[in-house]
Amino acid sequence: EFEQLWSEVMKKHDRFRFRVREDGKCFEEAHKPLREYASEVPHPQNPIEFKARINSFLTSPMNVKEQGWEVSLSSGPIGTSGAILDSEDLMQQGYKSETVALFRVHHVLCDGLSLSAAVKDAADEKDQLDKRMVDALDKYKTNSKKVGMVLRLVGLAVYYVFGSIFAASHQLWNMLTSTNPFNVFIKDAREEDNERSLSWKCLTTVEDAKSVTRSVSKQIKLNDLFVAISGA
Repeated sequence: EFEQLWSEVMKKHDRFRFRVREDGKCFEEAHKPLREYASEVPHPQNPIEFKARINSFLTSPMNVKEQGWEVSLSSGPIGTSGAILDSEDLMQQGYKSETVALFRVHHVLCDGLSLSAAVKDAADEKDQLDKRMVDALDKYKTNSKKVGMVLRLVGLAVYYVFGSIFAASHQLWNMLTSTNPFNVFIKDAREEDNERSLSWKCLTTVEDAKSVTRSVSKQIKLNDLFVAISGA
């Protein structure tokens, strides 16, 4: 029964048909029948023996160049291994035997998520598990969208609040520490007893400026010349 069940799983999850190539560089198909992956062992007679068998099974080395997974099967009277918690209820329902399957797969073949998907396909409750997984994914997507929206709103709030605080602080600092750039011109103008502005005095004399305006047009005044020079 296990052979038939797991054969269907291997058709869907082809990773269980592969092993590590001898040179260790890639994978190759093992071309092994399912019965070579499984072994039948004596059934444990008590929970202590069962726990010791689990520990030995999980800690013993596995040659991934031969195979990447294996299963150990044993059958015996129901309740002897202690694996079934409600074995007494099952005995009252007429069940007389139990089968213990110890399954392990090397991480080189699959991780916990992909293993869960494979085990799910082997369960009688496959359809119910599929629905639960879809519901869980939909719930995760919905929550992710909500969390993403909240984070974006918080980010915008932080950006504008701290940005406004920084801008206001920067402006206040400039107001307290900056000087008026025209103070230098005002100071120089006061030190020299001259009615003309400092700019005119540095550029040319009044007579030369007038000659420039006359050469252009009689309508042009000295102020027009000054504005033209300032704009340039």
